[in-house]
Amino acid sequence: MSEEIHASLAIRDCLPGEHRVDAGYPTTAAIVAARCERGVALHGPVAANITAQSSATGGFRGPRTQ
Repeated sequence: MSEEIHASLAIRDCLPGEHRVDAGYPTTAAIVAARCERGVALHGPVAANITAQSSATGGFRGPRTQ
């Protein structure tokens, strides 16, 4: 969703340097894409990893994996 907003703002030459969004909008991919493709710092609470693999015993859980 934030990409659609950024595309619309870019057409009007109105992209902000920072964009604060509510829960549900930012994902890791969206944050990286906003910065790399549009030069926009996207801020907001990132959704939790709720995949089956992250909750399975012995599953990969990201940066806290031991």
